[in-house]
Amino acid sequence: MSSLSLERIQLTNDLESRRLMAYHQAGHAFAVMRLRFSLVSVSIDEASGEGIEGSSIFGKTIYGEPAGRIGRFVYNRVTKSRRVRPEAEAEHVDRGRRARARALIAYAGILAEAMHNDGRRAVGLIRSGVDEDVAVAIEALRSLHPAAKPEELERLVRQAIRKIEQLLRRPRSANIVRGLAEALLAKSTLSSADARRIYRTGGITGFLP
Repeated sequence: MSSLSLERIQLTNDLESRRLMAYHQAGHAFAVMRLRFSLVSVSIDEASGEGIEGSSIFGKTIYGEPAGRIGRFVYNRVTKSRRVRPEAEAEHVDRGRRARARALIAYAGILAEAMHNDGRRAVGLIRSGVDEDVAVAIEALRSLHPAAKPEELERLVRQAIRKIEQLLRRPRSANIVRGLAEALLAKSTLSSADARRIYRTGGITGFLP
């Protein structure tokens, strides 16, 4: 085999890896915005991303927690009214919803990548990012039930994966993830403003320079 052929194979592999990374980070970014967390930026540039949820050695999605209580109010769909939860109840609901959201954000990257890759998980260096995502998700779910037995934790994991997969398979969601991934491939890094505009327009990227 000629060196030129080897170079072409390497280039193809690099381009496909970069595309998978783009979908992986796009999945994280989509979930951050869908769950109303605060997106800071998303990138597929090489970076350590150490200690950052939704990060891999080839990219990272940086986000912050929502301000205020999540689930402070209880809504009545029949009367279209709401009441304020008692403080202790509101704190419990808030903690649980934040933990579940962190798990969904972590799994969203893995699933978005796999869905783009015909359900297959890629191999190689980007797997370290997947391993980190899984660890973040399990830690978040375990925080809800510290004494949970392995089978209970497995049930929570399956439940979280099913929920975020159903969300990602919706046509509008898929278009947004695709738009974010294409923008990342073109620009490498997206600001919060650019990512949110893609989200609001349902995946349109024509406004990007």
